[in-house]
Amino acid sequence: MRERPQPKNDMSKVDHTRANEMAANCPRCNLEGLVPVFHRDYRGERTLSDGRPARVNAYCTCAMGDYLRYRHEKDNPAVFRRTPELLNILEGHIPHWTDEDPTIPILPAPGDMTELLPWREVVTEVAAAMAIPEDELELEKKELPF
Repeated sequence: MRERPQPKNDMSKVDHTRANEMAANCPRCNLEGLVPVFHRDYRGERTLSDGRPARVNAYCTCAMGDYLRYRHEKDNPAVFRRTPELLNILEGHIPHWTDEDPTIPILPAPGDMTELLPWREVVTEVAAAMAIPEDELELEKKELPF
């Protein structure tokens, strides 16, 4: 088994407030220190067909993630042992897991598009992934001017 990476920040002398300040611009965790990660077979259910979890929380790569990791390792070893590191998932050291929800379609960036997407189909597909009924989408049935 791969050894856990050491946190970027020494959290032994940091309190919750300071960790919050250090992680203020984290785009992943909203200052919670944990981010959801998904098994590649995740389809919206809590568990896979074999009973294993399909979605869990991982320690974020920011200072708040380092702080939680430090506190759990010290005060709650059971939680620490079962919580993965997002860094290990991003680097591919934990196979079959990702930080991207596989139920949400990935759309190309505008600069990557070589043609216009069929927007009604895209909106319908995204809405279906988010469990929004199609009749609530209010898509106009007219053509775009371009």
